[in-house]
Amino acid sequence: MGRATRVHAVTLVAGALLLGTTTLAGAATTPVVTLAALVNAGGAAMTTALTCPLAGSCVAGGFYTEASGQHQAYVAQETNGNWGEVIKLATILNVGGDAATTSLSCADASDCVAVGFYTDAAGQHQAFLVQESSGVWGSTQPVAEPLNTGGDAVATTVSCAAADACVVGGRYRDAAGKQRAFAALETGGTWGEATQIGAVVNPGGNAAVSASSCPEANTCVVAGSTTAAGTTSAFVDTERNGLWSKPVVVVPGSAATSSAITNLACSAVGSCAAVGTATMSTGRRAIAVLEQQGAWGTVTALAAPVATQPSSADAVACTSARACTVLATASTPSGAPMPFVTTEVVGHWAPARAIIPVAGPRGLPVASATGSALTCPAVGACVIAGELSLATGGPAAFTVTEQSGIWGRATLVAQGANAGHDAAALALACAPGSSCLVGGRYTDASHHFQSFVAPVAAYQPVLVLRAVRGTVPARGATTIVIWGSGFYGAPRVQVVGLALRVVAASPQRLVVRIVRSHLTPGRHLLTVTDPDGNSGTSSIVQR
Repeated sequence: MGRATRVHAVTLVAGALLLGTTTLAGAATTPVVTLAALVNAGGAAMTTALTCPLAGSCVAGGFYTEASGQHQAYVAQETNGNWGEVIKLATILNVGGDAATTSLSCADASDCVAVGFYTDAAGQHQAFLVQESSGVWGSTQPVAEPLNTGGDAVATTVSCAAADACVVGGRYRDAAGKQRAFAALETGGTWGEATQIGAVVNPGGNAAVSASSCPEANTCVVAGSTTAAGTTSAFVDTERNGLWSKPVVVVPGSAATSSAITNLACSAVGSCAAVGTATMSTGRRAIAVLEQQGAWGTVTALAAPVATQPSSADAVACTSARACTVLATASTPSGAPMPFVTTEVVGHWAPARAIIPVAGPRGLPVASATGSALTCPAVGACVIAGELSLATGGPAAFTVTEQSGIWGRATLVAQGANAGHDAAALALACAPGSSCLVGGRYTDASHHFQSFVAPVAAYQPVLVLRAVRGTVPARGATTIVIWGSGFYGAPRVQVVGLALRVVAASPQRLVVRIVRSHLTPGRHLLTVTDPDGNSGTSSIVQR
């Protein structure tokens, strides 16, 4: 979901994350901007979509709640680094009082499209889009309204390759109560009528478009799920020059009883990756399927860190035709969801890598984590955002950053504002060649949900000890050097039987003075602990 035409754009998902090797950093101090605060009289607002076509020029979308309890859709725009007041969407049409912005796409800083849903006077959900042209947001346009005779439509995804070339996808319900998938195209600045997608493979009447990507102005791809003979199956469909091809049903073999695509990314025409979930005889599994040179390949069941764990794929980002990263979820042995990632290089999937630990050593233990967004500005440089639950305290928003292929520590977001101890990061965006933003919700002291955006914290390396240079003399003082990474603040170095003092510290090097020794000859355990309670161990030798 969200904008998928640029590799910097965010993919918004609604799934859970899994199991990790990194440790949790303390509360972040990054500045938080609260959106919709003046209009959120009902005390429930969230940022659910975010995109950044240029540095300092981002757009956020979501919903807020009026004093009457009605939910209203909105967008907010950043210009030269400053956020303006929220722009209300679909308020006149939203007589039923339930609306939200679900996805955003911007071809440039002044040409964007926002999509979502509202509720009409009859209590029926209708899909909508609102277009910004040359910096001016237009009026709300219903989408798929003639098709939606059953009264339940939502625009879930939008992707724009250019200011006048976009696709919107979602679902609606027909007069027979069947759920159908739809897509609508903008060509040359003119929106065409929404059409049913995947009809030939949807005799069961339960279909939806959940993701879209337009790698070029004349080519778009949508993906989702469809039903036939009582079985729900994943599908993809491609539009070229205004014409939709025959949808391709992609299933992970006869062992699957159901499957669905939840997210999609295309790095170029004919080069895409789609991910989702399949229910198989062995349980729920995360799946991925690649399009290479215009042909969709075989579905791959992605292995979780522990092969027997149930899993699901939530988001995918591709930096080139040869490299994609998938954010997925697996369950711990206790059943708690935690995030993992796997990377595709030239058609081959690397082993899964855990992101968040089940418990931090002594700092902030993590009971579970759920994920919402993934973006990859460059190869080996990705960001994940979501919500984690601490063993002590309520849910907190977090981000984790990858640098040079190495995932760092999770960093908490908006903790200073989160007086009600219930926060979640729901959206991510990175401007080309610049920093990234995270958006979501936090709970204020009055226990009201507030919508926010904030900069993504800088990469936080994992605490690792690689080498200890020096030995402990039989008597007298000496100096040892500890090499590694992730040293910050004022690390504490401990060896039972030694009096130690850190005399110099850098992110990769600690110089430690041994003041007094009471060790017996042999090897002894050395422990380095950072200010957040994360620890690493090595050994030191007494001569």
